[in-house]
Amino acid sequence: MSYSSTGDAMKKSRLTILILILTIYLNSFQPALSTQIQLNSIDARPGIYTLYEDEDASVKINVTYNSLPNYTEEPAVNVTVKVNGMILWSVFSLQSRKILFGELNEWNYYPLWIPKGLNRGDEIELYNSKFKVIAASENEVLVTNGSLTLKFDTFTGVMITGDLIIKGESYHVYIKATNMKLRRTDFEKLYYDWKALTKHLEKLNETYRNHLKIYSIGNSCLGRRIWVCEIPARKVEEAAIVIDGGMHGSEVIGVKAAVYILDKILENYYAIEELDRFTIIVIPMLNPDGVEASKYLPPQPQLMLKYARCNARGVDLNRNFAYAWEKGGSDQFESPVFRGLNPESEPEVKALLSIFKNRNVIFYVNLHSGVSATLIPGYNSNPYVTLYESEIAAGISNIFGHQIYKGKIYGGSANWALFASDKKALSIIIELYGDKAQLETDWFYFYNPDNNRTVEEICGKAYYSILFILKNAEKWIEKAEEIKLRREFQSRITYFAVTALVIMLAAITFMKVKKVKLQPIRH
Repeated sequence: MSYSSTGDAMKKSRLTILILILTIYLNSFQPALSTQIQLNSIDARPGIYTLYEDEDASVKINVTYNSLPNYTEEPAVNVTVKVNGMILWSVFSLQSRKILFGELNEWNYYPLWIPKGLNRGDEIELYNSKFKVIAASENEVLVTNGSLTLKFDTFTGVMITGDLIIKGESYHVYIKATNMKLRRTDFEKLYYDWKALTKHLEKLNETYRNHLKIYSIGNSCLGRRIWVCEIPARKVEEAAIVIDGGMHGSEVIGVKAAVYILDKILENYYAIEELDRFTIIVIPMLNPDGVEASKYLPPQPQLMLKYARCNARGVDLNRNFAYAWEKGGSDQFESPVFRGLNPESEPEVKALLSIFKNRNVIFYVNLHSGVSATLIPGYNSNPYVTLYESEIAAGISNIFGHQIYKGKIYGGSANWALFASDKKALSIIIELYGDKAQLETDWFYFYNPDNNRTVEEICGKAYYSILFILKNAEKWIEKAEEIKLRREFQSRITYFAVTALVIMLAAITFMKVKKVKLQPIRH
């Protein structure tokens, strides 16, 4: 080989290495998540009603969204349209927006609701053709196929004005009335929806790149990514502590508290010495589809909260875990605590379980609302109830200044983590807030405070509760192990004592029988 060819080879090798280094360097600046995620699903829900009219009110089109009678793996809604004396219906997929069956055959793709996140220039199928987004703002999205034009509300996705085609007739209408309550102010000033959460996490990812990992553990029923925010142990990970919020989509204060906890831990990263050996895993919004529905579902009747509380298939995620699944919730689909047809059937539940199965989780915090209390999981069956009453629940309830409740067995995540997980973890349910006075007015404010002062106070207490758990988790695990060993020892002692007693009684009985047989026969 000549010197020139050797030199060329070395130059190529150096160039390859340089390109590789540059690629790694540039990739290090790419965010782990992106807000530019195109959804194809829609967030229509049963119980919603809309009335459309033309300009002179001579045409009235009533659109009602109804529940299916049974659970379906593909989330769907039954739409009834009343116009000019006609009543037409069809069932549409919430995932694909396609008609599944029914009478509205001109609506191959549902035209009265669009996916969130559309941008100018995007294309979307409505009716039986492709439409182009010609304008998109924070408030409205305008689409056209050249002959038909429709305008949609960005906050909900519902059509607010446009051309409707029904049985060959064309109607230009606008939305006149609806039973939806648009909680714009709450979600602009107080709470996160999935898009706002994703944007916030994107900023955190840029700011705390060296301390934070953000990734998805799966998708919701309607295609939203379920984000995990992981703060790895600074030195060697001995164990992980998991915190989740938004398991019930109606309880958005839990999402807010989970994000607040994440923010504060990152802000005080170097001051928290337990982070040397503990990894913090936060899942801020386990049920993003439910949260999305909570933004505008009708405030009454209370049954409406089912479609925010549950996932898009109508399953209460906190009744779908494989521990005492059949004992909790309901087997009736219309119930707000419907547990599903089988345990662990829902993608959101499977996503959470994947964390437990792949990590050494020693403590799990499940954030909820509906009452202000700390719940001891599975109280009557909990082997560590004295430890909870004297230390774990006692400490958290002191921080919040609320009561301790005796939790039940119902197929919930905290029950599963404590009793059924292969790597059993201590768990706690923190109920952050509840206002019964609001239940008859608007279920949303029963679960979530309507002012920033209360929200900040609750979130601050949640953060200090996590610091309390971090400081004591290792000690509690050791005490729980001692309790377990003591119970096992007592169980063995009891077993041997009972066995010895049975043997002794058997021996006495045998001797008595033998004595009877040996007695002389008297004539």
